[in-house]
Amino acid sequence: MKIKDTKKTNNKQDIFSNLLSPNIIPKDKLIYINAWGKKVKSPEIILSIKGIPLLTSGSWMLLKAEAKAGKTSHLECICASWIADVCNTIGWKTQLFGKTKILLIDTEQGEHESQQSYNRIMRRCGFDMESPEPPDEALRLIHIGLKRYNEDEMISKITEILSKNPEIGLVLIDVASDLAPDSVMNDSGLKPLQTFLNSISEELGVVVTIHVNENSQLSGNLSARGHIGKYFERKCTSIISLKNETDNTYSLMVERNRIGSNSKLNPIYYSYNTELDMFTETDYTPIKTKEKEEYYKNLIEEIMQGKTEKPYSEIVELLIKKTGKTKGACEAIFSRNIKNLMEKTNIGYKLS
Repeated sequence: MKIKDTKKTNNKQDIFSNLLSPNIIPKDKLIYINAWGKKVKSPEIILSIKGIPLLTSGSWMLLKAEAKAGKTSHLECICASWIADVCNTIGWKTQLFGKTKILLIDTEQGEHESQQSYNRIMRRCGFDMESPEPPDEALRLIHIGLKRYNEDEMISKITEILSKNPEIGLVLIDVASDLAPDSVMNDSGLKPLQTFLNSISEELGVVVTIHVNENSQLSGNLSARGHIGKYFERKCTSIISLKNETDNTYSLMVERNRIGSNSKLNPIYYSYNTELDMFTETDYTPIKTKEKEEYYKNLIEEIMQGKTEKPYSEIVELLIKKTGKTKGACEAIFSRNIKNLMEKTNIGYKLS
């Protein structure tokens, strides 16, 4: 009787070597081969807020926001927290390990608005914008506007910039849906963006911004817009939401945090500081139900101007003029806070 040769199968090192053979598992940097005795270094925490970790290298964070709630300003704060040691960043803190630069990609603003965003970052850092030469610290940021390109060209340009600047450790994309515009209405346009993000994010942290669905603004339960929004809500390690609270006060909430899951963060409130020309953290106590009702009752009485009833569209237009907010934000204010104080009529609404 022939005895089976077990020499190779008893050698665990040979088994492991066999596993790594291209004949069994293809050589591909996107495949994780997990094995006995394998050591994997924990990823570094590169982004936090108020001391609570939110993002590591190799992971993604979603920043979803109501209209005019300051999503771009929060990206500016993230950049400033890396450029300057001490400045007002609404609690954001960036730390890059072995890397030295942030790449901020603006896909929706024109050249003038994009440059103004860069200027706000530098002013937030405390730099003198009248100086003919930038300080060395300003070179820690690469700030580019890609509005003039289509989605394929945008992805190509970002890939090229990353290949030429290996010192980049954090990528901020404002807004991600511009890299896959077809994916707002259906998921067929997501694949190129998925492939791109998976290829760049192994050693980088990635933060993306998405507008919220306007219907979700009306209910107060914010959801990111379109199929691309749902995709990022599924895939991102951390989710931050920004919403309107009052005329000039906004809140930041951590909806998901798979990194600092044992840490709780109370809402952070911020408002636009006209003197500094930027958003800054502010003291704010949420209005209690009775006070809130009284506030909006007085507001709608001012808007009605003694008239018994007005069309819905006119009420929204007057809310825009009174509060300075966008149409979507004012529709949300009406739906959440004013509608229950009025009665619906054939023309529109009247005071109860």
